[in-house]
Amino acid sequence: MAPPLHPSLQKVLANVEQFGWHVVMVPADAEGPGFAYTIGLTATYGHPELLIFGLPLPTMHAVLNVAGKLVRDGQRFQVGTRSDAILEGAEVLFGTIRDLYQDEYLGQAQRFSGQRRVAALQLIWPNRAGQFPGLETPVDPDIQPLLDR
Repeated sequence: MAPPLHPSLQKVLANVEQFGWHVVMVPADAEGPGFAYTIGLTATYGHPELLIFGLPLPTMHAVLNVAGKLVRDGQRFQVGTRSDAILEGAEVLFGTIRDLYQDEYLGQAQRFSGQRRVAALQLIWPNRAGQFPGLETPVDPDIQPLLDR
């Protein structure tokens, strides 16, 4: 008989079974900005998990749910994809997450999948002028670090 799941993973599993994914939200602290990421997009739809930084937690949760619904409906995102269907009035960009950031930012997804390496993309949002960090503006690691560096 398998050991019982930790309560936090029980909730993840229940949400993945009911909705197709779960959103983990991590508040900002002295070490960095708040972030949120999905668990279950890979298991349910064969799509990389998504991670976002630096917006209010409820906003990041809503953004990831919109993206999850698009994935559920057949949309596929990859590195370099831009989408205007996720954030109202703005385009988002999908970027690479280097392996060295996996443990720090995707721990519950690793535990859920049983894998050390989780397929995942960073969902990058622009400033009010529509400019993306690292492309048209400097990166502010206190708001939205880029995990491709």
